[in-house]
Amino acid sequence: MPTETAARLPAPPPLSPRTLPEPGELRSPPIRAVGHEADAEPSRVQTIEEVQFHLQRAGARDMRTEQAPDGEWVFDCTIKGEAYQGRGRSALEALQLVLEQVGKER
Repeated sequence: MPTETAARLPAPPPLSPRTLPEPGELRSPPIRAVGHEADAEPSRVQTIEEVQFHLQRAGARDMRTEQAPDGEWVFDCTIKGEAYQGRGRSALEALQLVLEQVGKER
């Protein structure tokens, strides 16, 4: 129940009827393909995840990293049926060596 101190707002105007387009009349928005195809420089890659990403993009499968008894890190993978192996003082270094090998062969 309105009181005398309450303000009265005017009613909104009625909505005008709209017709919806037929399914065939709808235009699709333009599709713009984007991507980043630049190869990574192994020395600029900072994390193991970044190296793995670039190797996977190159088609790497069966990736395995382990530490040898002498403390050296060994990384193995296959790319298009060819085996690659990198050995380094750290796991990152071992992966970077494989990325470097793959980059030279591309």
